[in-house]
Amino acid sequence: MRRKSRMTRSVASILVVVFCNVALFLNATLPSAATTIRAAHFSTPSAIAVSGTHVWVANSGNGGGNGSVTELNASNGSLIRVINAPADRFNGPDAIAVSGADVWVANNGGGYGNGSVTELNASNGSLVRSITARRYGFSTPDAIAVSGADVWVANNGGFGNGSVTELNVSNGSLVRVIDAAADGFTATNGIVVSGPHVWVLNNGGSTDQTSVTELNASNGSLVRVIDASVDEFTAPSAIVVNGPHVWVANSAGANGGPNGKSRNASVTQLNASNGSLVRVIR
Repeated sequence: MRRKSRMTRSVASILVVVFCNVALFLNATLPSAATTIRAAHFSTPSAIAVSGTHVWVANSGNGGGNGSVTELNASNGSLIRVINAPADRFNGPDAIAVSGADVWVANNGGGYGNGSVTELNASNGSLVRSITARRYGFSTPDAIAVSGADVWVANNGGFGNGSVTELNVSNGSLVRVIDAAADGFTATNGIVVSGPHVWVLNNGGSTDQTSVTELNASNGSLVRVIDASVDEFTAPSAIVVNGPHVWVANSAGANGGPNGKSRNASVTQLNASNGSLVRVIR
């Protein structure tokens, strides 16, 4: 019995050594598990922007005039702060952009004809200004972009409507509201700036209204409206520009295609120099 006990202990010792070595091997060779951060206080996050060592998240909240911005450390995801002071006047923030010392937040306002823009100090999250005056023409802002001396806000406005508000980046003053019928804005839901061009996405709600509007960044004048049937814009939901190309994400849907027929989601690639179609990727 004593011999059996020694054997049992020996086997147990061997197993412990084996398991320890396996654990050490796995720890040394396998990537560490992803970390979930529980204390970031997100509330229906709807937009995100990154600048340097910081990540900024716009939380649209649950309606009723609330919302917030969560700032994270880009190197490890740790929480820096949650910004939600009453003076910030967040009301359904659903778009965010960072440029230099400022964070710009577009608030959809909870309905057509409403909306505002909140400017924050990027270094400490403090309020710079809240822009709410009706002369700015905000109507459910859905997207925001900053380039050079200007801030560009895409106002959804609902189907059959839409506009773009241009602000002075240095003081938030109004430069102009762009809403000419020829611009083809309808349910405007995306905006991006590249050099002398501003590209605006129009969701439209139907295939005969979806389009991309290109503006001259220096004066807001119309360059062209891109809406050829071959472009296959169907419920476009996002737009980006990279070098010589403009990329549009089409979410499509059950009635996204011609004559109410279903069409799969796709990406449309355009030539940034002239708006011509490069390809549709399905």
